[in-house]
Amino acid sequence: MTTDRTNDGPAQDQVLVLRAQLGERAALVCLIERWQEPVWTYLRRRLPTDQIADDVAQDVWVAVLRNLADLQQPDRFVPWLFTIARRGVADGHRRRQRRREDLGTVEDVPIEDDHPTALASRETVDRLIRTLPRHERRVVRLFYLEDRSVTAIADELEIPAGTVKSRLARARTRMFTTATHEELS
Repeated sequence: MTTDRTNDGPAQDQVLVLRAQLGERAALVCLIERWQEPVWTYLRRRLPTDQIADDVAQDVWVAVLRNLADLQQPDRFVPWLFTIARRGVADGHRRRQRRREDLGTVEDVPIEDDHPTALASRETVDRLIRTLPRHERRVVRLFYLEDRSVTAIADELEIPAGTVKSRLARARTRMFTTATHEELS
């Protein structure tokens, strides 16, 4: 069996999924071979290192193996696969953030309120928050400055919790990019 994704494309994927769901190991191996590189490329473009992309790719394929039998629309395999990969990207970023938090930084050391570094940091944070679009600015202020939970923010703004999380993630990325750009200038 060929692993060329151009050969019959979605129809071949659908047949392979059905055969894999029936327990045919060769069909499962063929699916993985067909999509392993595109999935890894997708992940690598969205994650900072090859190592993180490798880890997330492994998690994606484990999820595929665990849940393929439950896929009710075999013709939707590729969108389903990349939805798992997209969630894997978010998990990879969270993992990376947790590692940073576990390592700690100089910024974790408490600073007296009247210390010049504390005042400069607050001014920088306020300035960075003001650069955000209004909908992200509001979520950031509620989450970080008013110490509200994602659920409480979602309830107050009448938006899904997932939207709150994505706005926080985008805002953090924008603020980090802006701060980094300013440091380099």
